[in-house]
Amino acid sequence: QFGIPEQIDHEITGVLVDLNNDKELKKSLISLIENPQRRQTLGQNARKSVQDDNSPEKIGKELFEGVRTVIQK
Repeated sequence: QFGIPEQIDHEITGVLVDLNNDKELKKSLISLIENPQRRQTLGQNARKSVQDDNSPEKIGKELFEGVRTVIQK
């Protein structure tokens, strides 16, 4: 796929297309060019997703759990 499937939710935070499908890529690009509201919505959703996934609270919790796991071994 063209895009990063682990980081993009198709049609929510971005657009994923088959890497070998030129027609699908062209269609998706034209759709994004012609629809500024869609681009804005995808961009806002992507920004929120990145902020949520990388919040200090979430990173702190993951770090704490990792340290706790190591200490318990």
